[in-house]
Amino acid sequence: MPHRLILLLSLTLVVSAVYGQDTPETLDARPVYVALFKNGLGLVVVRAEVPEAGTYQIAPLPQAMLGSLWLTWTPGLMLGDVTSAFAAQTRAVQAASVADILRANIGRSVSLQLQGEEIWRQVVIVSMPDVPKDPPSTLGHPGYPVPPQRGDLLVLREDNRLVAIPPGRVMAVRASESDLQDTYEQTTNEPVIRFTAADGQGRGRSVEMSYVAQGMAWAPSYVVEIDAEDRARLSAKAVVVNDLIDLDETRVELIAGYPNLPFADAVTALSLEPLAQILNRISATRGSSFRDDALFRQRVALDEVAMPGGVAGPTMPGTPVGGEATEDLYFYELPAVTLRRGERSYVPLFAAAVPYTDLYTWDLPDFVDANDRYQVEIDAMPQVVWHAIKLTNSTEQPWTTAPAMTLKDGRVLGQSTLPFTPPAGTSRLPITQAVSIKAEQGEFEIERRRDATRFHSNSYDEVVIEGTLTLTNFKSEAVTVEVTKTLSGEVTSTDGAPEVVRLAQGMRRVNPRSRLTWTVTVPADPQQVRTLKYQYRFYTR
Repeated sequence: MPHRLILLLSLTLVVSAVYGQDTPETLDARPVYVALFKNGLGLVVVRAEVPEAGTYQIAPLPQAMLGSLWLTWTPGLMLGDVTSAFAAQTRAVQAASVADILRANIGRSVSLQLQGEEIWRQVVIVSMPDVPKDPPSTLGHPGYPVPPQRGDLLVLREDNRLVAIPPGRVMAVRASESDLQDTYEQTTNEPVIRFTAADGQGRGRSVEMSYVAQGMAWAPSYVVEIDAEDRARLSAKAVVVNDLIDLDETRVELIAGYPNLPFADAVTALSLEPLAQILNRISATRGSSFRDDALFRQRVALDEVAMPGGVAGPTMPGTPVGGEATEDLYFYELPAVTLRRGERSYVPLFAAAVPYTDLYTWDLPDFVDANDRYQVEIDAMPQVVWHAIKLTNSTEQPWTTAPAMTLKDGRVLGQSTLPFTPPAGTSRLPITQAVSIKAEQGEFEIERRRDATRFHSNSYDEVVIEGTLTLTNFKSEAVTVEVTKTLSGEVTSTDGAPEVVRLAQGMRRVNPRSRLTWTVTVPADPQQVRTLKYQYRFYTR
């Protein structure tokens, strides 16, 4: 890595937007490194070779995130006069209309059929001015010169006479295949970054521009095969989404973790957007907390196609994609990626056998609301036991938050979200509802004292509730069920020795909140119903 000299690009730089000035040589800036987050942001580093001293430009100037655009250069090379500007860029364009064909054949002899005429006219196309296409942000904005409005005019030579007509009158163009051109050069004004380079020492002089911008992301997903009794095969892949810049044998890293990028919606001060618009974007980020929602960072994730029964699991590389941890982030390394703008790439990451255990869960909510009123009709509430698996991350890389599909014997069991799991950590992956395990709950009032106490000048009754939970197993083997019940009030008695945890929630409420957790084995016999009971008292208005 060459020695780096850092140039801070700030608001103090002069932003020029002069039309018609001499255009410096545009350097070929190719991406050499890209780091992708899951939220649509990517860090891009482009490198351009500087042949000799002079004035150059790099196009286009990216819509970089505020504070993320930096220039570095090799030792001995001196950069100065760094500005952002609009510059004329000329590109070959494929003709897509009759007007384009006319523009592509200026100076050539062709036959034209005009509107309202049946004959073909043999003419030479003399000129057809190209209407300038300027960036919308410059139009009507004080400080930027607005190009004059120009109409379309087609000038032809016919029988030694010049004829000017609207291009819209031309219905068809005819010529021999060798004489008719279907491409033309189009000139547009695009934002660029310009600089002067003084003589450096030695060869291999280059400039690198790094920035963070919207338009690139990676979408991870997993398949978990639970064919073995106590081992699950976890396979991970990534879909790389590129809507930003062409990659050609570029080193790419996929970042797993929780990026803190609060200025993602604000653009660099070098942007040629109007100043008021830049300041509005910056102001919009102030005071807004970073949305720490793992699923939000996966908005670009592609929908997975469900596998039909009997389909084998995914084929993964024999050697997993390498990577390394840096602070609290993990980087999957892809050494050479070729991916054009607008394309997507399927990248297998790794596959590993990891320990797992089956787990059945039954979660029961609190029936007392924030106003200390008993609100729920239990009989109308469905009681659902979920089949989940508890996975232990025995690999050396973290598992990032992503959709995970569970398979067994080649059949799809379900799909859920696998949460972020560090090495040596555990996570719970729900699979599907366990319809073979019947769950029933009942709560009954067994005692009440009217006007038992007063809180905040209000009178409260003291009510004692007894709850009964029953589990019936219709499967062919015994199952272990984790039963969780949240309630408001003082727990007075329980069956089955549950873990009772007092929650630090709703501390301003009259009734404290607790969570009871049982881990019970339910035998494979519908006649042996497992019953759990608990009592609690709470105050209600």
